[in-house]
Amino acid sequence: MFLKCLDIVGFKSFADKTHIDFADGITSLLGPNGCGKSNIVDSIKWVLGEQSTKTLRAGRMEDVIFNGTDKRKPLQYAEVALTIDNSERNLPTDLTEVEIKRRVFRSGESEYYINKNRCLLKNIRELFFDTGVGKSAYSILEQGKIDQILSQRPEDRRYIFEEAAGISRFKMECNEASKKIERTDENINQAESLMKVEKRSYESLKTQAEKAKSYNELVKRQLSVDVDIHYSKLKTYLALKDMRSERNKSLAAQVEALKSSLESFRVNIEEEQARMQSESQKSHSLQYAINRNEEAVNSRNDKIAFLESTYRDYINAKKEAENRAESIKSSLDRDKSELERMQAELDEKHQILEESQRQVKRANLMLSDDLKLIDDFKAKVTAEENLISENEEKIEKLGASLKEVVDSLASELDKMMGEKYSFKRRSSAEKNFNDRLDMIIRDLKEKAELQKSISSFSDKIISFENIISALQELKNDFLSYKDTIPPFIDSFLSPDGLLTKKREISEKEALLRDANVRSREKIVSFKSQIASLEVEVDNLRDTIKNMEIQLASVEAGISSFKAVKDNLERSIDEKEISFADSQSAITIANSRIEATANQLRQADSEKAELLNQIIELKKQLKELQDEINERYSALSSKEKEKNDTIDKINYLNNEIEKNELWINNTQDLIQNLYASFYNTYSRNLKEFEDRMDAELGEQVLLENELAEIKKQLQTLGPNINHMAVDEFEGAKERYEFLQKQLDDMYKSKHDLETVLAEIETRSKEMFLNTYKQISENFQVMFRRLFGGGRAEITLQDPENVLTSGIDIFAQPPGKKLISLTLLSGGERSMTAVALLFATYMVKPSPFCILDEIDAALDDKNIGFFLSVLEDFAKDSQFIIITHNKHTVMGSASLLGVTQMEAGVSTTVSYKLARIKGEAVILNENDNQVDFDSEGRRT
Repeated sequence: MFLKCLDIVGFKSFADKTHIDFADGITSLLGPNGCGKSNIVDSIKWVLGEQSTKTLRAGRMEDVIFNGTDKRKPLQYAEVALTIDNSERNLPTDLTEVEIKRRVFRSGESEYYINKNRCLLKNIRELFFDTGVGKSAYSILEQGKIDQILSQRPEDRRYIFEEAAGISRFKMECNEASKKIERTDENINQAESLMKVEKRSYESLKTQAEKAKSYNELVKRQLSVDVDIHYSKLKTYLALKDMRSERNKSLAAQVEALKSSLESFRVNIEEEQARMQSESQKSHSLQYAINRNEEAVNSRNDKIAFLESTYRDYINAKKEAENRAESIKSSLDRDKSELERMQAELDEKHQILEESQRQVKRANLMLSDDLKLIDDFKAKVTAEENLISENEEKIEKLGASLKEVVDSLASELDKMMGEKYSFKRRSSAEKNFNDRLDMIIRDLKEKAELQKSISSFSDKIISFENIISALQELKNDFLSYKDTIPPFIDSFLSPDGLLTKKREISEKEALLRDANVRSREKIVSFKSQIASLEVEVDNLRDTIKNMEIQLASVEAGISSFKAVKDNLERSIDEKEISFADSQSAITIANSRIEATANQLRQADSEKAELLNQIIELKKQLKELQDEINERYSALSSKEKEKNDTIDKINYLNNEIEKNELWINNTQDLIQNLYASFYNTYSRNLKEFEDRMDAELGEQVLLENELAEIKKQLQTLGPNINHMAVDEFEGAKERYEFLQKQLDDMYKSKHDLETVLAEIETRSKEMFLNTYKQISENFQVMFRRLFGGGRAEITLQDPENVLTSGIDIFAQPPGKKLISLTLLSGGERSMTAVALLFATYMVKPSPFCILDEIDAALDDKNIGFFLSVLEDFAKDSQFIIITHNKHTVMGSASLLGVTQMEAGVSTTVSYKLARIKGEAVILNENDNQVDFDSEGRRT
């Protein structure tokens, strides 16, 4: 970000529209006193938001408008537009260029613009927050402001540090948050007062509404319960009535059925008597058949006795054959089991043999791999040892090169000195120079070693600056040898000089030593792994030997086991032949037994069939006799049933008459129920017919509940405010609205207090960090500008960082620590510049305007000042109002201000260049321009 151009119309002495382009680097603003140079600075401050008329050197704001001359009329407004390059997006906008404009009219009205859009002054100030740019920032430094920085109250010096720390925005946010908290407290007090009034109304209406609501609910519930009671009774009456009606229908049907059954009883009795006579004849025929079958059964018993004797003989023969076969089979099974066991054991021994062979093979492979790894690690050890030897040789060569550099340094210095000076002066200077040179070389060696542990680039820069400072002091010691030493120092410090060579040699040597350390660590690791592998190789060899012995033992066991197995197989073959013979004898016996058993089964079957026939005949005979007996009993029973039916018909007719009477009484009760409800509520019970299908509670419980409801209604009393329910809803809505607002305000206050605490904590951290950096930089910059001495910045109240004042102490070289007010004008300017540049080292302003701050500096201090200014001009844009020729010659551009017409300022731009080694001034067309001793163009 930098100033691109400035457009002025009607501001102070700039009556005409004036366009000024600003270049990078250093621009000197030139012109005689009173020509309007400072008006350019005032216009920049004014467009950035300056509101102090005193700072603008005016009585009131309208005084900045061009007031006219003898030849010109006053203008009615003043306008300044500042265009800023924002390519690096330092400002919070995506535009590459930002134009801010301010306009004031004689009526006092002011207008502000950002990129031609109307805005507020606040918007312009917020745009430049924490950038180092603004009406009160450190981007503009005037002679009067130097006195303010050094002489004003310590607490008023904070603005520079706050702007550099980037807490200006936080400070504004803190003030806004505090004001919001105060406004919130006022709103809370007002809301709480309203809440007290509204709460009394709310609680009163709440009590009345609850009473009215309870009354309405009880009345509603009373009607509901009484309806349920009436319908409960109604359902009971109707159910009983329906039940009696259905009962009469059932009784009438029974009477008709009983009358029909009397005729059937007569017919059944006659039929039963005829069946009893037929069944008595059938009983005599069954007894004859039973006697014949019992004779046939006795004949079958004799045949069965003979067959059973023959069957037992065959059974005994079979048992003898089975015993022989079982004995052979048992022995054969034992032999086969043993054979299977031996086969399994033989298979297991073969598996053990195969596994042992595989283990021996794997162990041999592992042994081969370990031996190969040992050879590889030994080769790596040899390679690393060779690398160490090579690096040691390189280090020796670098040491020799370093010695050559030092010898060359001494030789070159002696050569350049020549014979211009006496031997005594040369010897003394040489001794002094060698002492200083040795000190620098030692320092360079230390710095080269330290480079291994330095990770921050900024630390390297500081170390190198210290070396340059030491060389600068060395240069000052030899100022008397101005014809010889400067070229030597330039050569020594040049990119191809001896210092660069010395640093390169040291860095290479450090890298080689690091490489040797890493190589030795690798050698130790490789040797450790070799030792471990050699132990593993010895263990593998022992394991292989033991496995081979075990393998031979297993093979011998397998051979002897096979011989025993062959003998057992021959014995099994012989026993299987004997077993087959026994099985054949058993088969013959089984055949004979089966034939005899079939004959027995046939005889038994015939006998069983005869016995079954006898049983069946006896069963039929018994059933027939039982049936005859039952018919006698049934006949008696039917006679009795006929008489009972006649009695029952008479009883049922009496019950029908009683039910008709009860039904008529129930209908009267139902009519009374409807009349009772209407008399109580003036409503027809039929309106609630939907309750007829509902599930009602027990009537006793409902009646108890109704009594309790009537008791509660009596307790509430007659004075019920039936409007309270609606009134309470409105009061409740207002009360809850106020309560929500109050809760929101409490939450808002808490959130603001939390944000305020976070901002203060963050601001404190940022301020302390910036303060420490500026303090350190101030000491360095003070010594650089003054060529020594010391200075420091302290906080008056370290416990209250955000409000503490800041003290500045300065001690130029050769003086005691004195008050800032006792410093000379030049010392005061240099101290202020040291503070400004110390701040720039922390947070550089994109551009800086210096108004004659070099006026009090002598030539020596001007040199120091320009040296520092050139360094900072690489990153920031500087515009300097000056009358000092050295400052002018150190500038890249010149901006002249003059008054060709009395009271009206105009500008002209020039550039500085070097032609044939001499500084010349070029105009806008790059043509050389000359001036006389009084500054006029020639």
